[in-house]
Amino acid sequence: MFFTLSAKAGDINEIALGNFIASKVLDPIRRVNGVGEADLFGAEYAMRIWMDPAKLESFNLTAGDVVNAIQAQNVQIPAGQLGARPAVNGQELNVTLQGPSTLSTPEQFGQILLRVNPDGSRVLLHDVARIEFGGQNYSVQVRVNGKPAAAVGIKLTPSANALETANAVRDKVNALSKFFPAGVTVNFRMTPRSSSAFPSRKS
Repeated sequence: MFFTLSAKAGDINEIALGNFIASKVLDPIRRVNGVGEADLFGAEYAMRIWMDPAKLESFNLTAGDVVNAIQAQNVQIPAGQLGARPAVNGQELNVTLQGPSTLSTPEQFGQILLRVNPDGSRVLLHDVARIEFGGQNYSVQVRVNGKPAAAVGIKLTPSANALETANAVRDKVNALSKFFPAGVTVNFRMTPRSSSAFPSRKS
């Protein structure tokens, strides 16, 4: 079986719906008895970085340089500890300190340093790329009555009863529906047990 989440008015896009499913719905569904797999047909939010090949070439940079800079500068490193050994007598508190969190906005990513030139000028990520908050991928599109949606495909464990599992999944989704954003509805559909009837990620 599979079920879809869609917005009645179409005012919530498919990326928001996919992200909601990934963060709030998938794990509870995967714990339902009889569910072997629960796969998202949609996309979560991600930071999209669209590199401009002409600008990279003009600065004598490669895509690998950009990837390495992002990986090096978008990390969360512990800043140290309070109360770690050696500590004074009677010290009972031990706290791990965290530095600034990983980057989270296009503006912060845009300030990633790619290179410092001999004259002191700097090349930043926003100089060679367009940065935006978008979908993790755009290879899957789901529509319900022409409106954007996101779907979850359910596969059974080998020994599960299809009807019992379907009813359990419905019950779990209906219980979760009180946490759905306003205007979001759910639709269920059963498919034949044959895997050939299961929706394809590439369709």
